[in-house]
Amino acid sequence: RFRHSSFVHDWVCDTVRECLTATRPISTFPVAAAPPGSPRSAKIAETEPHSPVPDASVAAVSSHTQGFHLSKAPLPPQAQSFRFDTAVGAPPSASASNRTLEVVEQSVSPDALQDSELAQLRPLGQVRESFVVAASSTGLWLIDQHAAHERVLFERFLAQRASGKVVRQRLLMPYVLRLTPAQQTLWDQLAPELESAGFETEPFGQNTVAVKAAPADVKAEEVEKLLHELVETMEKEARGFSEEAVRNKIAASVACHAAIKINTPLEPRKMEWLLAELAATRFPMSCPHGRPVILKYGMREILKAFHRI
Repeated sequence: RFRHSSFVHDWVCDTVRECLTATRPISTFPVAAAPPGSPRSAKIAETEPHSPVPDASVAAVSSHTQGFHLSKAPLPPQAQSFRFDTAVGAPPSASASNRTLEVVEQSVSPDALQDSELAQLRPLGQVRESFVVAASSTGLWLIDQHAAHERVLFERFLAQRASGKVVRQRLLMPYVLRLTPAQQTLWDQLAPELESAGFETEPFGQNTVAVKAAPADVKAEEVEKLLHELVETMEKEARGFSEEAVRNKIAASVACHAAIKINTPLEPRKMEWLLAELAATRFPMSCPHGRPVILKYGMREILKAFHRI
């Protein structure tokens, strides 16, 4: 057991994140088909894509730590960002289909993302109105539309927050948020950061807060759920966070509730816009909660599946 377990936890997480950012791995389709399971529903379940997976070790550590508090210490510097060319690439010429096997075998490895690959994606359609199917000269791509939009909004929100230009909207009717005494203490510490993030709140009696405005990207009906989830999540984790970590958690919650939902049909131009915006982000391969955004089926895997090589 570590005396400062929260700092050890943050250090491990940041180190793993930096390593993954440097290698930029791409999730690929499994080679073997998954065994048949229960019948699938006509629609994809409306589950929260960012719901954390319970971890026994984290729970054990949390039970021995002090209550929530903010730390002034900044997080360790992140890995250097990457830039993408957002110009849409031209479709492959007809002669591309006549490549020799040597050229195919020298194609881009599916395990790492190249700078220009996302900018070349051409949307083909949707799977169950939840996943965008796209093609490029390097293979077939499947993009989680909710996670992709979440990444776009997350980075845009952080940029607005850094410049002090978060756009907010007034609620038609103030929403009254009821808190437990412990949550009220937590709220008092979060209030300044929430204010900077576009929320306008004020005390409304004992253990209650009136919410008068919220970030413009969040629909009014999502504000209640967003704030409840944010407070409950940070209360359960029960460990110290730096101000930067709190800022990122708020931005991730705002992005999740404002992003395009699954089971939502998208027009071709909307899919093109989403792919272009994703290509312009710093970390396009995962959503703010760490889930993958893209699956890639490389040309080599496709050719091997059809016994062409």
